[in-house]
Amino acid sequence: MKPFYVLLLIFCPFSLMAQSITGIIYDAETTIKGVKIFNDTQNKVDFSDARGNFKIEASVGDQLSVISLFHEPLVVTVQSSFFDAPVVFELKKVTNELDEVQLMNVVEKKI
Repeated sequence: MKPFYVLLLIFCPFSLMAQSITGIIYDAETTIKGVKIFNDTQNKVDFSDARGNFKIEASVGDQLSVISLFHEPLVVTVQSSFFDAPVVFELKKVTNELDEVQLMNVVEKKI
């Protein structure tokens, strides 16, 4: 019986350290696929699927960066409530405006 308790004491802290956070990412219109969710603290990464769902390992106090090409980045600190139910992150769309666009005509010379 003692070996059981020894093993329990050895492996119990490992199960408490890293837990998985599941969630969904959307903007004002729909869910967003291909969003990068990066755990800055543990150096782990995941991407949202076609339905905006993601799953990443984290611990309380870790910093998560949520990054999408056409949305404002979001940085959050993991709280204990993140492990109770799926987390919902809403990203704001970013419109990139250019001051000027230059068009050039490139002519290929045939030899």
